[in-house]
Amino acid sequence: MSDAQTAEKTATTPFWRFSLKYYGQSGVSDACIALPGGIGTVEEMMEAWTLNQLGDVDKPVGLLDVDGFWQPFLGFIDRMVERAFLPAAHRGSIAVSADPAALIDALAAAPPITVPKWM
Repeated sequence: MSDAQTAEKTATTPFWRFSLKYYGQSGVSDACIALPGGIGTVEEMMEAWTLNQLGDVDKPVGLLDVDGFWQPFLGFIDRMVERAFLPAAHRGSIAVSADPAALIDALAAAPPITVPKWM
């Protein structure tokens, strides 16, 4: 995609759809990192994670866990694993760190999800 095409898409694509649309395209991004945020941030991160789980995208997802912000959310994900709604390997596919450099390193080393999505 040329710079002009990207600029045109940026101008015509709502921001909340722009990020995920280009997350999945090769060369535009290498990963999805969610910083602390609101429900929109959670929705975007979950959609990126779902695309990985479905095998539509093979780019890692990470959470920048500033001041333990994501810990309650990760507890919710752990509960899904405990109740057999989610394979444990999918829980492990989210890189989490309070340190940005460590998070980038974890994302760079993250293997793609290879387990089935269904229990």
